[in-house]
Amino acid sequence: MAVMPAVVVVEDDLHIRQAVARVLADMGHDVVSAGSALAGLEAVVQQRPDLVLLDEPESGVDLVNIELIGNAIRGLLEKNHHTKERKKSGLIITHSGYILDYVEADRGCVLVNKTIWCTGNPHEILEGIRERGYEGCLTCQR
Repeated sequence: MAVMPAVVVVEDDLHIRQAVARVLADMGHDVVSAGSALAGLEAVVQQRPDLVLLDEPESGVDLVNIELIGNAIRGLLEKNHHTKERKKSGLIITHSGYILDYVEADRGCVLVNKTIWCTGNPHEILEGIRERGYEGCLTCQR
């Protein structure tokens, strides 16, 4: 039987965190969950998971620690390797976009009413949101 990727789930809402962890564990993944960005950082450093799911890692974190979290994520995601050589993945959910100052994301998406409305370069998408608000995503042609 194939070994399923290890996953770290970082989510402050206990019920969501438990539900996501349970679904992934039921699929056969080795799951570690954390309730805060700093606890998630510790789990990422210790576990070196194949996949990290982060819900608003910059929420409630000062600028120094955002940089620490971003550097750890960037290291885990092997951003110094060519895309095809990378073995690790991540999904980062952000509302403020501050984490993008420290993590070089390959792709950004905007979810509106359970639908992906816009995809592309994360920095361009964030700049568009800052200029036009999330309503601008509804008319996005990406």
